[in-house]
Amino acid sequence: MNKTNDQMIKEFGDFQPRNPGVLEVDEVVQIRKQFCIADRTDLELQNLRDDVLMFFSNYHLRYPNDVLSLNTMTAIVGVIDDEKERRGMEV
Repeated sequence: MNKTNDQMIKEFGDFQPRNPGVLEVDEVVQIRKQFCIADRTDLELQNLRDDVLMFFSNYHLRYPNDVLSLNTMTAIVGVIDDEKERRGMEV
């Protein structure tokens, strides 16, 4: 992991889940790979989640009609929360 969370999020900006609210297996794999989910410590995972929420919250303030960005945020956070649950962390 040589990039900051913000860099990873910005690089992933064009991602859109095919079916909002339900991720396909390949989409989960793509998110896990992009954000190095398995390689992160518990604290790094929580920090990533916080950064994703902050990034997309700020983005949504500038572009309130961009609902697609919320689908992207929800997809990333969902994968992070799944990993947190697997580790026995509070979700």
